[in-house]
Amino acid sequence: MSNLFHSIALVLLSVGDSQAQSLVVNGGFEQLTSCPQYVGDIDRARGWNNGELTPDLFSTCTNGRENGLNVPDNYVGFQHPAVGQCYAGIALFSEKKHLSTRKSYEVTESIWTQLATPLRPGKTYRFSVLLALADSSVFTSQYLTPVLSKVPFNRVGKRETGQALLLHTAAVDTAWREVSVTFTATDRWAYLSLGLSREVFTLKAYKDRLTRRRTGVANQGEAVAYYYVDEVELLESK
Repeated sequence: MSNLFHSIALVLLSVGDSQAQSLVVNGGFEQLTSCPQYVGDIDRARGWNNGELTPDLFSTCTNGRENGLNVPDNYVGFQHPAVGQCYAGIALFSEKKHLSTRKSYEVTESIWTQLATPLRPGKTYRFSVLLALADSSVFTSQYLTPVLSKVPFNRVGKRETGQALLLHTAAVDTAWREVSVTFTATDRWAYLSLGLSREVFTLKAYKDRLTRRRTGVANQGEAVAYYYVDEVELLESK
């Protein structure tokens, strides 16, 4: 009888764990308000917003249109979704043709969303995301920086405090790969941004952490570090 009870308890425990809900709503970018039409249409994924410049939304619903946002064949490469029919894309760096990395300029595309509920200070959380490098990327980045805040990122001022996380992305190539970080929340953060925060790296420090690929080909005169993004999750650790 005790063995039977132990087995039932284990089954119930595993079911409870499998039903843990991510605090990132629409982390797979599957819920759309409408089909993306232009570069920078990330806000057509329900709950997601443009943090800076022109982060992209790619979807099979655009197939047949000449807007470069098709899946799997799009303006920065060829990539099937990790899950479902959609994924996002962000450029972390760009180098104009004929310029050296030393003289190249800063690109910090980012996307942000409101969490389902604010984090609980002192609690441990696990953030994870699936990343893949776009075929046209001439550079790879060693890092990606999720940032947590109390206010929407279109209202964040220089004096606004937040909590930055550090994801190690050096091993990410053109196949989907999960990267994750476990952290303790320091405040009741309610918003999440995904990109590359200059609060963590100055431009010079970041350039020192770029790696040039042999297979990347500059797209439209720009050599970029461009990453596809899918299945963004934030779970409270048990």
